Amino acid sequence: MTIWDLLVTMWRQRVAVLVCAALSLLVLQSVAAQHEVYNGRVSVMFLAPKDAPGNALASTTSSLVSMAGVIARAANGPHDAPRTVSAEITLASMGMERGWTIRQPNAGGQWETRYEDPVLDVRSTGATLEEAQLSMVVALEQIDAALTDLQDAEQVPSALRIRTELSPQAPAYSVQQGSRMRALAVTGILCAIGTGAVALGVDAFRSRPPSRHGARRARARRPHRQVPATV
Repeated sequence: MTIWDLLVTMWRQRVAVLVCAALSLLVLQSVAAQHEVYNGRVSVMFLAPKDAPGNALASTTSSLVSMAGVIARAANGPHDAPRTVSAEITLASMGMERGWTIRQPNAGGQWETRYEDPVLDVRSTGATLEEAQLSMVVALEQIDAALTDLQDAEQVPSALRIRTELSPQAPAYSVQQGSRMRALAVTGILCAIGTGAVALGVDAFRSRPPSRHGARRARARRPHRQVPATV
């Protein structure tokens, strides 16, 4: 089928094309509106108590690194945080509209797993700053609760417990916006393709021959010509 054939078909099915055009305008208006998300990020550092030898969970740096991994798994629940090629990819770029993640930074790269620092990377995202802040609060509370529960189970004295510290001292938030021109261009192309497909589908449906039962019903509805009586 050539472009000319497609245009002729769209003109023949112009009612369906007009309906698709109206729907496409609504979609383009929605895409043209300003869309932005807020991303929060902070690092949680695990610090040994002053009298570290009294706490087997924090006796060495390796112990603290292992503890960070255990807390990350306990805070995240049964689902691991999504792994990405770059640590700088935001949650919004991964398709998450709102929520949080807790990850232990991997110093080994994409093909090797190596944890060197007792640190957790905490991120949040939301459609508004308030949503991103609330998600961050929930994530930090999960870490504190998991660390407290673990040390309670081991009956670690309060003076010998592992401490946590935020770096920076407060989570940092940034605004992420997409490219409206690219979104409009892609949406416009998809709408045009969809309109053409609808026109072809409607035209094919209307052009197909009637079924055997449909033909019988049409003949049944057709008035019969009466033959005049001969004298």
